[in-house]
Amino acid sequence: MVSCKLCKVTSGSRSTIGREKITFHRCPQKPELKKLWTDFLYLHLGNSVSVNNFFLYSFHFEEKCFDRTSAQKVVLRPHSVPTISYTYEERVLNELTCCMI
Repeated sequence: MVSCKLCKVTSGSRSTIGREKITFHRCPQKPELKKLWTDFLYLHLGNSVSVNNFFLYSFHFEEKCFDRTSAQKVVLRPHSVPTISYTYEERVLNELTCCMI
């Protein structure tokens, strides 16, 4: 089981929000790209967080970051960087609020 380093959402706790499937993505090993991912975490969690071998879940990435051409697997496109800091709870609340309007 994996969990999102930022939100603590785990792969076993929730698999969808509405009709969207949650996917988890491992931090890249390429130093330049890994720095961008860790900078995103430091911005939201502070510099004291351990950033070795972590995962982020799909809602931290814009839709343009995903390759959904395979029916089997959703993958991030090369050079994708997380930009959305919603927590799971904020995302659900936002969707509920939009549905009520």
